[in-house]
Amino acid sequence: MTNCANIVSPKGGPKDTTPPEITKCIPENYSSNFNEKKISIYFNEFIQLKDLKSQMIISPPFKEDPEVKLRGKALIIKSDEDLKENTTYTFYFGNSISDITEANSVRNFQYVFSTGTIVDSLTITGKILNSFTLEPEKDVYVMLYTNNEDSIPYKEIPYYVTKTNEQGNFYLKNLKNTPFKLFVLQDNNSNYLYDLPNEKIAFADSLIFPEQYIAPVIPDSLVNDTAYVDSLTLNNINKENIFYLFEEIDSTQRLVDASLIKKGKLKFIFKFPTKNVNIRPLNFAYPEDWKIDEFNTSKDTLICWYNNIEKDTLLLEVSDNKIVIDTSELYIQKTFMSEKEGEVQKKEKLLIKSNAERGFDYFKTLQLLFSNPLKRYNFSETLLIENEEDTIVPKCSFVDSLKRRVNVNYIWKQNSSYKIIIPDSLFYDIFDFSNDTTIFDFRTKSIEDYGVFIINIEIKNPGKKYIIQLLEENGERVLKEILISNSTTLKFDNLNPGKYKIKAIEDKNNNSKWDTGNYLKKIQPEKVYYFDKEINIRANWDVEEDWKL
Repeated sequence: MTNCANIVSPKGGPKDTTPPEITKCIPENYSSNFNEKKISIYFNEFIQLKDLKSQMIISPPFKEDPEVKLRGKALIIKSDEDLKENTTYTFYFGNSISDITEANSVRNFQYVFSTGTIVDSLTITGKILNSFTLEPEKDVYVMLYTNNEDSIPYKEIPYYVTKTNEQGNFYLKNLKNTPFKLFVLQDNNSNYLYDLPNEKIAFADSLIFPEQYIAPVIPDSLVNDTAYVDSLTLNNINKENIFYLFEEIDSTQRLVDASLIKKGKLKFIFKFPTKNVNIRPLNFAYPEDWKIDEFNTSKDTLICWYNNIEKDTLLLEVSDNKIVIDTSELYIQKTFMSEKEGEVQKKEKLLIKSNAERGFDYFKTLQLLFSNPLKRYNFSETLLIENEEDTIVPKCSFVDSLKRRVNVNYIWKQNSSYKIIIPDSLFYDIFDFSNDTTIFDFRTKSIEDYGVFIINIEIKNPGKKYIIQLLEENGERVLKEILISNSTTLKFDNLNPGKYKIKAIEDKNNNSKWDTGNYLKKIQPEKVYYFDKEINIRANWDVEEDWKL
């Protein structure tokens, strides 16, 4: 008895994977003629609440959040708010209730009651997608109103509300038999009102009618399999109720940001493309040419290059199209010479970059980019060496008026090696900085390194205009863009091996760009389509597909 036992820690048995079970509700779930101020929901084990504020949705919403607290194994809800007559209320808890041991959640639990004689049982389901990317939009409010006035989302909280799940699907249950106005809101300030200009929205063009919900048949053996139950529920979504989330354009021009990137370089970012920008100093006298302006392609970002201004602070007035937008105060950081003996301050250098990669596309133009605008330059000593044999002085030309971008004009050979040598101090910028010796070493590809994609597009209604875009796999960058209005065959050649996407934008107003919607004008965002097959390009291969738009 003293020696036969092996003393070890107890293993504790199998891991708890079962969520808490509801043993009773007072009043009962799905009660009618409800007039209580307190609800008690009892479980078979101790529970905890997680992310209740973001998970719990009350529909119709209360004016003030009810008091929710735990007492033993019970969840207690208290509220003194007067309830609407003959109305079915739903308390949706999402996944906020779980046990305290393994955090097993009670998935999608809801407590329902009616202040009238019957509990409403109709349903509206659907899906919310991003209008430009067609990606599902999660955690956006889908709201119903009995009032059909256009202004109602601005001034009143909804009659019913729910949130979309990870797949962008929504379920509005326990609805009464009446038509509703449907409005979707990405509610940035959580007040159920469309009152911020950057809140994304979607809306139904006409009234929505609820319908009887047909529950999926679930085998007894799979009742507790939440993944299986969820997949069945997803299949019951009304595919016709797809709404596209968009952000309306606030047409007021704004200065988003003003900053000093470095001494001599200011950056201004605007909300919209600019028309006629003017930057006027307010704290010093300035000549007309005190700066040089450089815009990006979309004209919503301005770089101002300046020199010989000995001010600690720049106070600037920013206007666009003769309308003053803002004033900006920018502090110029000064650099001082170190007083340590023998230490010499390093002089800044003019840097040169190139778009020449190790595998350079032989059909492209090689471009040099200087870190600052040039004041003096000498291309005659720039050398180009081809295949380690031929030495050439290439023809160079400026692309922009600032003299920052230079094209190296040369017909590149396939599968050849090149070296561009730029000797020291050939170029001086507006700050009198010069370049160090710079060498660009690269090799061109051959035509066999590329693939070709051919797509036969059939347009059902000729005359409709579409913008066809070839995109990178992640969909963020447009590589090529073509406008079409009839069935046609498009060929995209010289494609590097990899995966691509094809996107079509229905250009309703013929302005050659995608346009968002407008709620009060009842304008939906322009429709977007994606080719539903993966486009996988391989070297020296042609891929051909058919697409019915």
